[in-house]
Amino acid sequence: MWINIGLLFFICPLISDGLNVTIATQSTTSRPSCGVLRCSENVSDGILASLTVYKLGKGDTTPASHWEQLASVMSQSPSNDRTPDGLDINGELSDKEGKLTLDLPKSQDCGSDEFLCMASIVREGKIMLIKSTVRNVGSSGSSEGHTAGNPGDHHAATRDLSHNSLAETRAGGIKEHVFTFSLWEKMERLEKRMDDFYSQKQSFEARIEDLKDTVKVTIGDKLQAIGNRLGDRLDMMENRLEDKLLGARSLAGPTTNNAEICQKFSSQIFSLTESLWAMEKNLTTNVEDAVSRAETATTLSASSVTQLGRKLDGWASSISNISDLTGSLVSSFDDFRKSCSKDEPVSVSEFFDVLDAGKKDWRLAFRGTAYTGVPIYPAYLYGTGIPSEVEAGCKQFNHSLPCANHYRNRDVIENWENIDEVLFAVFVKGQMVKNVVFNARGSNYINWFEANRVVSSSWTDLKTASHNYFSIIGHDRPSGHYRKFYISHKYNGCDRDLGWFTVSDMPNSLCPWERSVAIPEFLYAPGNTMAFWSSPSFGRADAIGVFVKYY
Repeated sequence: MWINIGLLFFICPLISDGLNVTIATQSTTSRPSCGVLRCSENVSDGILASLTVYKLGKGDTTPASHWEQLASVMSQSPSNDRTPDGLDINGELSDKEGKLTLDLPKSQDCGSDEFLCMASIVREGKIMLIKSTVRNVGSSGSSEGHTAGNPGDHHAATRDLSHNSLAETRAGGIKEHVFTFSLWEKMERLEKRMDDFYSQKQSFEARIEDLKDTVKVTIGDKLQAIGNRLGDRLDMMENRLEDKLLGARSLAGPTTNNAEICQKFSSQIFSLTESLWAMEKNLTTNVEDAVSRAETATTLSASSVTQLGRKLDGWASSISNISDLTGSLVSSFDDFRKSCSKDEPVSVSEFFDVLDAGKKDWRLAFRGTAYTGVPIYPAYLYGTGIPSEVEAGCKQFNHSLPCANHYRNRDVIENWENIDEVLFAVFVKGQMVKNVVFNARGSNYINWFEANRVVSSSWTDLKTASHNYFSIIGHDRPSGHYRKFYISHKYNGCDRDLGWFTVSDMPNSLCPWERSVAIPEFLYAPGNTMAFWSSPSFGRADAIGVFVKYY
């Protein structure tokens, strides 16, 4: 890479490795001229950003100690072809090559003490300035050293060159001048500034590391405090449940036949259990949100995030254990409720008027209950995890009746015949909030849940929008998620995934929006159309129901 400048008074081109110098006594144009000044640069490594020519000395208005820009080409305006103040300027610039040619019409221009050509080059994200000068030894200006105010003095070193005066050049004829610049002769001051910058950068990085350590300790202390408070609250809830059980047994007495008393306390215990599940979800969500905000704000290291995640997993496991305990208490108390009554269990109808049409023509085939700890998919297909006898509340959707299990109507599912339509319903506190009606003719108990069978839905865009998943089997990733009864629009990263409904059968799922302390979790779009799964308003249901209607 070289930078070249020539003061031309005779037409005689000379090409060297470093500099292209041509000296002539007359202009290359038809206009009167005392000389031609040419500046050129070729770059083999980097990008040429600009090329500029300055003069020093006997200008019309310029003091001898001041540099004046004559012409420039740069990447923003890579060509210069004009005639300002009598100067005939022609210039071009590309990434690898640039040139500037100036016809000097005035004798005072040619009599300037010194001419300077400066190139700016961008290489590996750094800007380097290279300059070359032609000195007029015969003029009144200084011919040695650097002139004060030399453009770019604080960026790069300049090798001084001896040149004959213009008068000597005219008298002596052709003079050849060859000069080159080595790469090591650059930017002493700029390098010093860069060293200072790197030193400051290292100091700044050290301060950031100290801040990270402080933040990690602070967050760890806060999370530990949250864990302690969470454990205390769960212990308190467990004690309250045990007190309720003891009180119920004491009130009912060892020989009582009052089923209403048993039912009353069973309902109360179930309500407490639901409150506990809700508290577990809220606390876990709050802890995860706090950690997420801390990570975003302080850019914690991956190892720190993993450490915090392990702590949260431990607390989530503790919460899940408490959930299992409370579920066991409810189940035990329900057995107690049945045993304290001499009456036969009340028969529950299998047929319902689900759509308020005035006719009970929908038969319940399956009920899924949230947070039982039993995965929904094998429970629906095979009855896995479902007791042979379940609570009466599990065969209907009356929210006041307790239910801690799924319900599978074997007669319907294992004899899937003469079925006209299937209704899939989502329930919150005993109220149906969403539904989809399917055409079930020619189907079996698995493939009725498909997009091409949708007849109607409370989601208005379900039939018209596209789906990447729409099936009972859903989408499984053993290291990421188990999504069943899955109705999804598209994947676009966890925060931007879109869909209508899913059953999450994995507690520690890949995406934050489907993580839960217990399974299964029922998630549904609360509006009339699909929604982002990560939206805070995305619904969580208590139960789902599968109903069939016969021909």
